[in-house]
Amino acid sequence: MKLVKLFFLITLFFIIVPSKANIEEPDILIKRLTDEIIVFSKTDKEMLSGSKSRVIEIINKKILPYVSFKRMTSTASGRYWRDASEDQKLKLILEFKKLLVFTYAGAISKIKNQEVQFKPIRMEPNDTEVEIHLNIMKKRGDSFQISYRLEKTDNGWKIYDVNILGAWLVETYKAGFSSEIRKNGLDGLISLLNKRNKNLSEAFDTQIK
Repeated sequence: MKLVKLFFLITLFFIIVPSKANIEEPDILIKRLTDEIIVFSKTDKEMLSGSKSRVIEIINKKILPYVSFKRMTSTASGRYWRDASEDQKLKLILEFKKLLVFTYAGAISKIKNQEVQFKPIRMEPNDTEVEIHLNIMKKRGDSFQISYRLEKTDNGWKIYDVNILGAWLVETYKAGFSSEIRKNGLDGLISLLNKRNKNLSEAFDTQIK
């Protein structure tokens, strides 16, 4: 009986805990996600009709599981993060998540029939952070770059910053966050982000939970 229980526990462990060998490499992960988004942009009727709410829906389903919003928010908040209460941290993460989704959705909605060119990854076997760069190629030869910063976690690689049109989003927001916190405190920043997200919700005609 004890052997049966032991076998069951060992089996359960390997079912629940993913093998490191099965962790998707960061460049493979980004390529897969990008390919999926491209397919949707070319075939999804709602996206083709210009539905912004559909873009948000796809991002929620396809992209968000691979994003570290806690790291994004703590980095953007800088030194003020350690002084925030748990309630303030949760509210900041939620509002910053909404803001980033709306920003990313704006970039994704521009993708129509473009081709994607991935740049070679520079990565050592033991690296726990990496950058992935890709160009979105337009028919006329124009292009714009999207880059991702990822960190290796126990649950696989997670995105913690995105560069759209030459600007890293987290770094871009960091200066503005610091200025607002100095003037109105953490609650002031939360209120500002909440108002901004309400306006974006109206523009995109959708709500982000």
